[in-house]
Amino acid sequence: PLLTEQGLPIWVLGLWYGVYQLGLVLSYTQLQRLVRRFSFPSIANGTVVVALVGLGLCVVSPWLWLTTLGAWLALMGTGMREPFFSAPLNEQIPSFRRATLLSQVGFLKSVANIPALLFAGWMAARYGTVAVMGVALIMCLGTTFAFWVPSERKSG
Repeated sequence: PLLTEQGLPIWVLGLWYGVYQLGLVLSYTQLQRLVRRFSFPSIANGTVVVALVGLGLCVVSPWLWLTTLGAWLALMGTGMREPFFSAPLNEQIPSFRRATLLSQVGFLKSVANIPALLFAGWMAARYGTVAVMGVALIMCLGTTFAFWVPSERKSG
């Protein structure tokens, strides 16, 4: 809604979303290369920074093109985090329990989204979409500082 409220035509939004999905697919194909080149803390923290910059642009940008870029960065940052966190989790779960546990995690995430999306819809109707983005930015900043992944120290 934020992009269409600022005048972005629906067909451009569809094209934008297609480019976003293509970007995710292309980056997923390069996961092994990224993991070899950058450390896990760098990837984890870097994707958070990208998402925060994107949310920040959505909140403060007076221009449609900058808001669109911010939304794209926020989605890419959050979308890239999933495989980096699910891969180590998959390695820790015994194979005979993996499917059950992963489906339960997916179910819990979906159930948790219900009140969050209802709250976001209420806030957007009452205060506007930018207010929702501002609250999301504040929540992301809080969790970023609470769960920042420390970098690995090199010995020697």
